[in-house]
Amino acid sequence: MQARNETPEWLRVPRIFAWTDFGNLSDGRPCDVSEVIRLANDLHATAICLPGTADRDTLAAARAGCTRWGIRLVLCLTDERGTLCAGSSAQERFREQVVSAGRNVRPDGVLVPKWGAFVPCLCGACRDAFRVAAGCEIPSDLDDPTDETVWRYLAWLDELAEKQTAALVRTVHEECPERAVILPASCGAEAAADAVILPPAPEQPHERRLARFAPPSPGIPALVPVPYSASALALPDPCEAAFRAPDAQENQSALGSIGLARPDADLSLDMAEHAANGVFPVVTNFVPSDSRSTKAISSLFGFMAEHADLFDATITRSVPGVTLLWQDADASPTGPRRRSLEGRVVGEGWSPDAAQEGLYEALLREHVPVRRIPRSRFAEAFAGASVVCLPDVVALSDEERRLVRRFVREGGGVLAVGETGLTDEFGHVRPSRGLADVFGVETGHVASCAEHSWLCLGSAHPMTAGLPSRSAIPLEGRSLALEPHTAATVIAYCRSAHTIVPAVVVHPFEQGRAVFLSSALPHTYRRRGTPELARLLANAVRWAGKDSLPAILDGPDTVLMWMHEQRDRLLVHLVNRSADMSRPVTRIFPVADLPLWVRMPSGRRAERVRSVAQDMELVITPTQQGIWCVLPHLDLYDVVVVKLSAS
Repeated sequence: MQARNETPEWLRVPRIFAWTDFGNLSDGRPCDVSEVIRLANDLHATAICLPGTADRDTLAAARAGCTRWGIRLVLCLTDERGTLCAGSSAQERFREQVVSAGRNVRPDGVLVPKWGAFVPCLCGACRDAFRVAAGCEIPSDLDDPTDETVWRYLAWLDELAEKQTAALVRTVHEECPERAVILPASCGAEAAADAVILPPAPEQPHERRLARFAPPSPGIPALVPVPYSASALALPDPCEAAFRAPDAQENQSALGSIGLARPDADLSLDMAEHAANGVFPVVTNFVPSDSRSTKAISSLFGFMAEHADLFDATITRSVPGVTLLWQDADASPTGPRRRSLEGRVVGEGWSPDAAQEGLYEALLREHVPVRRIPRSRFAEAFAGASVVCLPDVVALSDEERRLVRRFVREGGGVLAVGETGLTDEFGHVRPSRGLADVFGVETGHVASCAEHSWLCLGSAHPMTAGLPSRSAIPLEGRSLALEPHTAATVIAYCRSAHTIVPAVVVHPFEQGRAVFLSSALPHTYRRRGTPELARLLANAVRWAGKDSLPAILDGPDTVLMWMHEQRDRLLVHLVNRSADMSRPVTRIFPVADLPLWVRMPSGRRAERVRSVAQDMELVITPTQQGIWCVLPHLDLYDVVVVKLSAS
């Protein structure tokens, strides 16, 4: 029996093959479950995931095949409706699947479903339950952001989801007590568990983004696949779910669905970025006869299996130097509605994803290692960080504002964008931003950047290093008119034919530093990929953090870098995007002689440095705070391992 709060071996480096279509294979032939399991084995998968609605004969055949090939069988509970309701019908359907599977096939794990996108349920049971809980009726207008009852109703739905999920988890414990217990992180993890996997919400369209949840309790890894899709590409982010274990409290491990039917180089590139990013790939339905897919999947899964210690989620976490707070509409069952209400407060044209995605991509292209933390873990974003980025985090509670102020006062750096701090947690616009003393700005009217707006540099500053002094960088998107305080310095302006407003403001606050940016900068980078904007955004992070980045890579911006740490070593993941000009990619162009500098943790020194892909030791050149080494060759993906010892 698996020890409680101990991650099963097969989930330490999960390689999941999910199969949901039992009618036909993708090439039209009838499905033979033994063939699917054999294929999973050929791909070096650790587990195969099957729907709980599969008939008994199919599940029995799957159990026999998994036993033969040494693969774990995971059951995904499914419900075609997925509507969150205070009634018990969905719970009964889930319970029937758990009881049937537990008694007939004894799966190694059970995936508890995530509730789908928020669909208001106004049945009698829901109305009665909300009336008892809140002492009032469900609001008639759920689109009114000024009605505090609407926000309370959304909070009640989130609590309802947690309670119903927890009840289902208890059923899993009762029916499959000796197996890996699998539950959503959003349920609060009231029941002790061995592992956490979140399946996709039922009946979701291919373009739907990943589900994100709050973290589980310590000792439970959270692994989140995206909605299943036969061919659509779903690129996940590394913070879909937080991973918690005694030795890895902040790692951002997740599972990400990989769409197939593409050239092997293109598929390999996406899978490598997933792995380097701390996101474990999940392979969904595809054409088994397509050798391109088989080659790419088998190659990366095989690499992960051979070097499992580098990907072990129980002992790995992201280096916390630069933290980007990441928000998503699917952070809870009511997430889409919440973001819609925030948008109504901010106004027309607000793009909730533009700032964070543009900022993240710009930092990656400038070789700034970034750790992303979900919005639900706001306080943890500041733990161990030198810089925290707040991209359009509109709603901040009083406690969250105090945390930001204390962090900067004690020497930390913060980079805030656009509408950050504009409202409280209920969507009420604050008369003053509340953090104006930290950011050094007040905000005025919206001055949307017109088609012919551009960014003009102002005062000379370290943030403008490497930029032409007389450059005019095209901008687009929303821009709030910023009113800087006396102690603040304007670094750049947003200028059009009729207006000129501050766009980049820096402000020292006690021992720390703050940078406030117009949303137009990351928004424009997201759309246009302007190199000068990437350099400016990266310089802003470097200045706010007092040049304390954990690593420096001197190479082309097509080489991306992520950095993780384990007990006695640092892991620098490098992915080479030097490829064809358009997707799908058919060829990766190798890069030679990449200088890499790595900062040493306090009291530690580098004992040796090794390239995993090339299986060779690298020559170390010590510096005052770290070490230099040169990676002689990078094809697609490599991990540079820095072995640490006491200094």
